[in-house]
Amino acid sequence: MFIIAVLIEWVKRLVALLPKREPLTKVQKAKLLAQGLKYFEKGVKIVVGIFAVLWIMAIIVVKHLLKVIWEFK
Repeated sequence: MFIIAVLIEWVKRLVALLPKREPLTKVQKAKLLAQGLKYFEKGVKIVVGIFAVLWIMAIIVVKHLLKVIWEFK
């Protein structure tokens, strides 16, 4: 128990030595939000592009399968 108390006290002192972080200003928050939204938009475009390609490939495969089935009838 004594060792745990010493470790806790040691961690408290280490945390106290860390530099204090000042709160973000409104401008800094707005810049971070704009950057986050920009990356979110890029991610959405990539996902939509992937689904569009998969959708087109599915249509091509279904058309080909229907053509093959129609020829065998």
